[in-house]
Amino acid sequence: LPKLPRLVSALSGAVETNAGAEALPALAGWAVQAGQVALDTRVIDRDLAGDFVTQSGAYVLLPDWPGIQALVREMFAARLEDRPLANVGLRVENATDLPGLASETAGFLETQGATIVTTADREGGAVERSALYVYAPAPAAEAYLRALYRLDDDQVIRTTGGPPQTNMTLVLGWDVISGE
Repeated sequence: LPKLPRLVSALSGAVETNAGAEALPALAGWAVQAGQVALDTRVIDRDLAGDFVTQSGAYVLLPDWPGIQALVREMFAARLEDRPLANVGLRVENATDLPGLASETAGFLETQGATIVTTADREGGAVERSALYVYAPAPAAEAYLRALYRLDDDQVIRTTGGPPQTNMTLVLGWDVISGE
């Protein structure tokens, strides 16, 4: 930290930012922590790209998209395994009148490792309280969703016969919006 002013001065010509001076302490804190972060780096080389000559005679490399996608999945698989929703098939239903709530929620839950089987608007109209239907035990996922959506015991329903590849169905009621 004592060297930060000299570092900022040295980098001023090489870095362009719209962050003001008030951001420097936060960035300094991040820089200290960054030394503790383990990075997983990979190379996309000729194993993941093929030679191709265009009609004009230019020599280019064409990406092997399936191979690159497999590489990306492999890189992130370990990180997703540490998440409570990893490998949990989840159906998300919107039981409010707010359009798009199920898909927005599903997008967030995917970033937490969930496999979203489907999203839908719940038939039967809006409900006040959310519910979690559990078809197959996944204790870490259940605990995470209970805490995230503040679900009481009576809002978690254990049942059988859920949709294929679905461990749980999260029904979003108005309490998700109101925070009550």
